[in-house]
Amino acid sequence: MSKTNVDNTPEGEKSGVRELYKIPVLTETGESSPGKWWLEIDSFFFYICSFNHQHKHSNSDLMQQANLFTLHNATLKVSYSASSLDGKPQLSYQKGAISLNFRGSQVRHKPTEIGILISVTLKTVPDSRTVVFSLLLPLVNVPDDRPSIPVSIKAIETTNRTSIAGPKLVKGQVQTYKVYSLKGSAQSVLF
Repeated sequence: MSKTNVDNTPEGEKSGVRELYKIPVLTETGESSPGKWWLEIDSFFFYICSFNHQHKHSNSDLMQQANLFTLHNATLKVSYSASSLDGKPQLSYQKGAISLNFRGSQVRHKPTEIGILISVTLKTVPDSRTVVFSLLLPLVNVPDDRPSIPVSIKAIETTNRTSIAGPKLVKGQVQTYKVYSLKGSAQSVLF
């Protein structure tokens, strides 16, 4: 902290010297950033000041939210698009010889505290089970100057057991889960 006497009195008027205290502002890590930001305090006012700090926005400062995810692991390939030329979401699923495509209302979207849950029904066997595939997508910001961002995603395959009278007649655990780790890329695409 430094102390300065300042006289801002217009010429010809009685002098109004006041004490001005200059306190450096600490960064998030608790370190001082001398010469960058400081707080000026006098007996009437306080000011937050910046010395030679000009931030110019570059293209890398502008972000778009990712809406296209291309993901895979050794056995599974998944592509999810939040929209398409017709404005509807799309999800493609490939595992071994199984290749499935979903669009529109077949692709369910549910925001949660931990990300967006995207779900599709892979298989329904009446009075036995339903298999649901879900992606847990994080929010991904893509800078305008980058074509894509690498991502790691969790996918969950849920088997819901049921019976002719519904899940109440199922003994034991009704839902079972297989969790997959997927890697790939996220992009922001205009449709």
